Amino acid sequence: MHHRSPLAALVLVAFAVACDGEAPTVPESDATQPTAVAFSAQTTTGVPVLWFAGPTVVPGASSKVTRNGSGATSTLHTSGLTPGYAYTLWMVVFNVPGECATTPCGEADVAPGTSAVVDVVYVAGNVAGGSGKATFSGRRAAGDNSGSVFAQLSAPAPGITDPHGAEMHLLVRDHGPAIPGQIPNQIMTFGGGCTLESSFGLGDGDYTCEDIQFSIHLP
Repeated sequence: MHHRSPLAALVLVAFAVACDGEAPTVPESDATQPTAVAFSAQTTTGVPVLWFAGPTVVPGASSKVTRNGSGATSTLHTSGLTPGYAYTLWMVVFNVPGECATTPCGEADVAPGTSAVVDVVYVAGNVAGGSGKATFSGRRAAGDNSGSVFAQLSAPAPGITDPHGAEMHLLVRDHGPAIPGQIPNQIMTFGGGCTLESSFGLGDGDYTCEDIQFSIHLP
């Protein structure tokens, strides 16, 4: 997993896939009595950001995921990017990491429909500034599979089913020079500006896109 993008596994498996709880009862009470409101527990993990080539730590970079029962919020600050290039941030979510072949989960586990209940979902996008730095931040609600790479490939796409129990890997994806008029597509889709070969048939451009940085957030 650490030496190349885990999404490479999709080349072999994704196209093959493609060719109840009730709300708690609140007892009746006097209208003058305050009503208690329950909030799900919140947890936050902060970890380094690594280059796929190496892997080595990205200087000055940091990655944070905050979870509660309704989903997960991710914020990744990074450096070493090419100024003026477009980038996206993706989350590879392993909802049942105990079913992965390795700990942490690895490339062999990135396949739709496995017992690890995996999905690859969009988090955020940005264009790197002149310093080569960028910040990505976004929230994924539990059960929301919008922007899922698996869904675009007509494969099972569960999104996040277990915010607290899931293992979450964040990936920074390089989409090449920002193209006027095409920037929204480059920073909001998996294949924006990419060749078909580099984006599992989802590309619409000439740049060989690749995942260049990652972070791993264990449950």
